[in-house]
Amino acid sequence: MKKVRLSTKLRYTPHKHPNLTVGINLNFFHESLKDFFASMETGKGMYIAGSTPPIARQRMFNIDPYLTYYDKHENRHSFKVRILNSMYNSTSGDSTVSTQYYFDYTFLHNFK
Repeated sequence: MKKVRLSTKLRYTPHKHPNLTVGINLNFFHESLKDFFASMETGKGMYIAGSTPPIARQRMFNIDPYLTYYDKHENRHSFKVRILNSMYNSTSGDSTVSTQYYFDYTFLHNFK
């Protein structure tokens, strides 16, 4: 079994625009392992000693860029995006790939 996990967070506030913040968060995960499946029927779909079990690979990553801005009225505008990708692949023939996208805009105003 092999596993790899990486993550990083970056944030930047320009000196000329202190009301603006931009950033990105990144995560990555990869796993490779011998797959095992047991079924209700003995000997069918089950790993049997001496045979080679299938190798399964799983990968997942997300990319999360964001932007936050405070306007001259101290209102906060926040824009966030997420790209999430998931992959599962097995030498037995099973495989799936999925990509999801999320978009979020938030406006915050403090009433006095």
